[in-house]
Amino acid sequence: MRDRVILLFLALVIFAATAWLVRNPPASMTLTQDASCLRRGALGTPAIMVAEGVALGIYGWAYDRAGVREIQVRVDGKIVGKGALSEARPDVVAALGACRADARSGFAFTVSTGPAPVASRRYDVVAVTTLGEIYPIGATTLRFDHPVGFVDSTEPIRWNGANSISGWAVARGGSVQVSLRAGESELLRTKAQLPHVEVGNLYPDWPAAKTAAFEFSLSMRKLPRGRYPLTVRFEGPDGSHHEVAGPEVWNDEALGLVRSVADRLANPTDISLEAWVFSEDGVSSAAIETEDGVALGKMKLVRPRIALNDFERVGAQRKSAATKVGAVFAAQASTASLPPGLHRLIVRAFDGKQSAAVFPGPLVRVGAAPREPCNGPKRRFYYPGNHKAFQNGFPMLRSWRDLAGSGCLEIGLRGRVEYLRTTLGRARDYVFDPDFPDAGRARNGREMTGISLRALLNLAQALGGPLLITLDGGVWASSAFSAPEIDVVDMLMADERTVQWNQFGKAEAKNALGGLAASFDGPELSRMMSLNRFNMPFLNYKKRNLQAAVQEIVRFTRAHPEIDVTINLDPDLYINPWFYLTQWYDYNPDTLRQFREWLFHLGPYADGGRLAHARAEPRLSLQESIRLSGKAFASIDEVEPPRGVIDYADPWQQLWSHFRRHLVAQHYADLADWVVEAGLPASHVYTSQTFILPDVSVGVRGRATNWTDQAGVSIEGAKPMHGHLGTILYGPGSRNIGQPRSGRSLIDNIRATDPEWGVGEFHPAVIAQPDKLPTQEEAYQTLLAIVNGGARFMSPMWGSRADDQKLRPEKFRAYDSMEGTAFEYQLGWWILRLQRLPADNLVFPFGNARVDSLDGWTGGKGSEVKANRGLLRLGGDSVRLDSPLWDGLRTNQRLTVEASGSWPQRQVKAEIRLKSGGRLSCAASAAPLHCTLPTRPGDQVEQARLDWDGSKGDADVSLDEIRLELR
Repeated sequence: MRDRVILLFLALVIFAATAWLVRNPPASMTLTQDASCLRRGALGTPAIMVAEGVALGIYGWAYDRAGVREIQVRVDGKIVGKGALSEARPDVVAALGACRADARSGFAFTVSTGPAPVASRRYDVVAVTTLGEIYPIGATTLRFDHPVGFVDSTEPIRWNGANSISGWAVARGGSVQVSLRAGESELLRTKAQLPHVEVGNLYPDWPAAKTAAFEFSLSMRKLPRGRYPLTVRFEGPDGSHHEVAGPEVWNDEALGLVRSVADRLANPTDISLEAWVFSEDGVSSAAIETEDGVALGKMKLVRPRIALNDFERVGAQRKSAATKVGAVFAAQASTASLPPGLHRLIVRAFDGKQSAAVFPGPLVRVGAAPREPCNGPKRRFYYPGNHKAFQNGFPMLRSWRDLAGSGCLEIGLRGRVEYLRTTLGRARDYVFDPDFPDAGRARNGREMTGISLRALLNLAQALGGPLLITLDGGVWASSAFSAPEIDVVDMLMADERTVQWNQFGKAEAKNALGGLAASFDGPELSRMMSLNRFNMPFLNYKKRNLQAAVQEIVRFTRAHPEIDVTINLDPDLYINPWFYLTQWYDYNPDTLRQFREWLFHLGPYADGGRLAHARAEPRLSLQESIRLSGKAFASIDEVEPPRGVIDYADPWQQLWSHFRRHLVAQHYADLADWVVEAGLPASHVYTSQTFILPDVSVGVRGRATNWTDQAGVSIEGAKPMHGHLGTILYGPGSRNIGQPRSGRSLIDNIRATDPEWGVGEFHPAVIAQPDKLPTQEEAYQTLLAIVNGGARFMSPMWGSRADDQKLRPEKFRAYDSMEGTAFEYQLGWWILRLQRLPADNLVFPFGNARVDSLDGWTGGKGSEVKANRGLLRLGGDSVRLDSPLWDGLRTNQRLTVEASGSWPQRQVKAEIRLKSGGRLSCAASAAPLHCTLPTRPGDQVEQARLDWDGSKGDADVSLDEIRLELR
């Protein structure tokens, strides 16, 4: 559809241009000297033109006493285009006065420049009279001297924009090289080789026309400062080239950094702010406002010239490599004019050209903190930190607690412990060290992501409140740098037999991949440990050190029962997925041996064996494996999985995918069993599997369709018997967007698998777009999905700040950004909202001060529904509102429906549809609606409906919240 719009737009542009030329003819467009009124006309299109796009503009005039029926364009005698006389030509009327020419004697239309790849093409233009006579008007020759192409991106390139430049290009000789340029500098280069159906149809005989599309994704952090146009250069195989205009870069906005006493402030009377501002055009003024536009006062210039590093020196950990010299403005603002609620303060600065730029300041809660008793189960919010934040006493946790108050949401901390890396080292056989020294954390400028277990437990005791510990013995734990003298995995992976192999029968080096997305640059993820059961050195070390860490935790909880400690295990437990669509794993010889055991019910998969419950069913025979694989195996020992390009239609490939999911599921099960065996209750044990795509298999034996299956990912595989399902969610997956292969949504599948699931890490940003901050709406929808999905706890990703995006781009990643972002605002807003909502509530607030949202509800037939900043307005011939459809939403003994708002003189009926087909209903004659319906344990709610009586003439309905409480 987009391509058709592009081509239509191009045709309209050419048409408009030709129409202008018709009204303003060039000097060469003269009337013929023949004075008769027969067969008159002229062609305005130049005699020779160079092809620029898919269409050629044909324009001119024609007259014949009998009348001209149509204008035809012919190539080699074949008609390639037609047009009618539709343009007013007063000049022609005047010149042919005696002929009484019609005012509409002009023509202007376009014809395709395709299809055959030729050096030049002659277009003959003729007129056809109403008598069927044909006479020539003129001819033009179109030359194909260089590649033909089009850029369909017109939006400026700016911070947090789409920043994608796409189009198409073809050349007579084959594929076109496309380069993106700023002046004389080449920014990016690619090849026009993506599918493009429309261009393929227009140029059917041109080589590579069907794959003529291209696309660039620009990173603002790599673009020079300023405002300037980009050009796109097309280069053909013969060296010919052509440049067209691209979009403009807008990278001249002033830079700034706001500093206050804290990033989150709870009900302050006055707020002191400082702002460092830089612009190449100078800075004229600055003022403090709220994000809603409430002015709080002008700022005073206190330092006309100061380097950013000097301004930041108080926070050494944020020291920047930037050397820009800006000005510092300061002011003290009163909050007396602000209404109760959550506000983002901003500094609005104007440069010498009076262009405005906005810099985020602290979040401010105005009004008393929530202090409500909770009449149901509580949710948990765990704020993460690193060792530097922990060493400073974790002030960000304190600011979140001050902001949020108390009630039904407990705020705790999350820290990471790498139990196979924080050891006593090679000389002590890598025994886990709960007191691992900070001095051992760094190598060559790189640092571990975690902290010592003892330091984390002591901090939790000092701060009070719940603690979530990420016990990481997985791929991320050893990815910052190699340290075989202290790290079990780094030591073991020197032996090829311990690691995963690819389809070519080899293991890659640990640092074979670069540029992967992570919370630090260049993670070493290429060489992962094999999860097969014969990798005993790895499994034995892992069990010993994991249990040692858990035993320390158990001792701590017994000594400090007021501190609730939960753990989540090994984030991103995978069969290596990092070589996306080029290599797939695990072809380790011992893994293949276990694959045969699994297929043929051997070893622990035999009847009565430890893993018999997880074996392939039914048992295969050698002959059946030969038939399914298409390979002539001489014996069971020769049976092996497919090694070629992934073919999901192949049943042998499906079996291999099921087995790899089993490996991941079994490893999570083993980890959980070891933890419970060491004394931690299963209720406090969670996994940490990432679900970025909604189309993920629910079951271990579900049909494989994409790369997540090659990575061994399944929802049930991340839910151990002795523990709970812990998730990692990013981007659209965190918003429950997309259609899964089973169930109504990703989160429905997760909730159905484990109603007590948790979110050990999440962010609304897209990992594949590290430059683009999520919007207010994206952040709101992420939190809405997680809260109403029933997650027992959530812990956001944290690392960089909004101002890092422009001031420290080398440190910025959208998917771990927090302070100053829309995500931080929405997180604060939801935390305040959840303080009065027990964990068994679903809440639909229909947006807030920053977002309009229907929250997934839809109007019935004849209903008009509109969201407006936390208010839902309904009207129409009938007023009905239907909830989203749910899977896995279980009740126990009752369900309470609440709706607050206004619907004067109308009755509202609430109906609950159960998955079993049953219906529950209640009604209220006035707002608010509050009714409790009896349910049975195990009942599943599929949908809720609210229906107001009355007609269109009655007062409209407005809603500010709907709640469902499941008890």
